[in-house]
Formats: sequence, structure tokens, C-alpha cells
Amino acid sequence: MLTTNDAELAAFARSFRCHGIAETGNELVRLGNNYRLSELNAAFGVKQLQRLDEFVAERNRLANYYTGQLSNLPEVILHPAGDHTVHSYYKFPASLPPGCDRSEVLRVLKERFGVIGGSIYWPPCHLQPFYMDRFGYTEGSFPVAEEVLCRTISLPLFASRRQDPMIAARAAEAGKARAEQEDARRGLAVELDTGLADHVMHHEQWMRANATLLPLAEQQVSLERASYAAGRAGLKDVLRAHVALADVRLMTLDREAAVARDAARLNLLFGSDDQ
Repeated sequence: MLTTNDAELAAFARSFRCHGIAETGNELVRLGNNYRLSELNAAFGVKQLQRLDEFVAERNRLANYYTGQLSNLPEVILHPAGDHTVHSYYKFPASLPPGCDRSEVLRVLKERFGVIGGSIYWPPCHLQPFYMDRFGYTEGSFPVAEEVLCRTISLPLFASRRQDPMIAARAAEAGKARAEQEDARRGLAVELDTGLADHVMHHEQWMRANATLLPLAEQQVSLERASYAAGRAGLKDVLRAHVALADVRLMTLDREAAVARDAARLNLLFGSDDQ
């Protein structure tokens, strides 16, 4: 579809689209072809043309959003429209830093964020087979164009009815991921609190065994041995005291081991204090 305010150009276009036939009569006044749209396509085109301002405004909104989000990345070069210009933003190009792998950036955008980007006329015209065969162009014929285009990507500028569901889907996925992370964080926090409480309890039990139970058991052994020597206690009483002392020592070792297990588990799961 061609729009123009040049009457002569419009007359030429109407003739050219219809085999080169003049607008009046059936004379073939120039070489042309059959470029006429079907009625269905023409009706669709007219309807779309009526919404041109809406489409351009939507694309400018998205372009302004990209510009605002990328403006804090000085290594990414944007290509804003000139002053007093209304850009249709057929594409939104962004040039990556020299040496940046454009294909890798596009892959990450698609796989991690669902953003389907593209390239800007790559390969450039002179590296297309027709121009290489016709004019003998080779890689290096236009080094500036090759260097710039090989690191320039195009970000999507879909209409909102196409882009909004995609954005909403990605936002929902991100929200779900954040919720899962928060659930995991809370679970770890509960597990940490429980582990610390157990560690404190086992440590207190170990300290009590060392400070109180073990000295009492040792004291009881000394008393029973003294009583046995004085003839006031039997051998069974002495053996019973030694057995009780052994039990207390084993219990103390068990409580010390529990403290060590707690410390090792907490350190493995949550890291040491300096982490």
C-alpha cells in the first residue's frame, strides 16, 4: 500500500500496479505488473490505516519504555528519533558493546525472560548472495556497517494485545518464583530456629552433666568407697556407685556428641558465622 500527496506520483502508481495501463483508456503507456490488492486485503488495509495513529502511539509508548529502562546502561547504544520527528518504530534497535556476543544475548533474552528479539538487517545488504554475485562484494567491503550490525539487536514492539499477555505471563512466572523463594526462605528460617533451639538445649544439658551430674556421681563413688573401707557399706554398694558413674560419663559423652552434631548440621546447612 502506498500513500502520497503527490498527484503525479499517485497516477504513476495506479498505472504501474495495473500492468502500466493509462488511467484513461486501455493504452499500455509503461511497463508494469499486477500489483492490485484483493478486495479483502484492501478492506483490511483501509481499516488498519484508520488506526495508524493508534498503532504509532502504542509503538512510541513501548519505545519510550525501553529507552527509560535502558538509559542507565551506557554501554548499550540506543538510536532515538530526531527532533520534530514522529517515529513509527518498525524496529527498536539497540547496539551492544563491541565484542558482545549478539546471539548469546538473544538466547538469554528468550530462554530466561521470554523476550524474542531479532537482528537489524543482518547479514547486511552487501553480504546478501545477490549483491555479492552481482557486484563482487565480500566480507570487509563495508567494515563499519558489518561491525555495527553484527552487535545490534532488535527488541520486540508488539501491539499491547500481543505483548501484554506475554508480559503478564512472565510476570506471573516471576511472581511464582518469588513466592517459592519466600516459602523456601521461611522454611529455612523455621528450620534454623528449631536447630538453634535444639543446639541450645543440648548444650545446656551437656554443661549440666559436666558441672553437676558428673561431680555428684564421682562424689558418690568416693563416699561408697570410704564407707566400704569403714565397714559401713558392702561391695555391692561400691559397684553400684561405679556403674552409676559410668552411666553419667556415657550420658555426658552422648550430650557432647549431640552438641557437636547440632553445630556440624547448622554449619553445613546455613554456613558459619562469618558467612
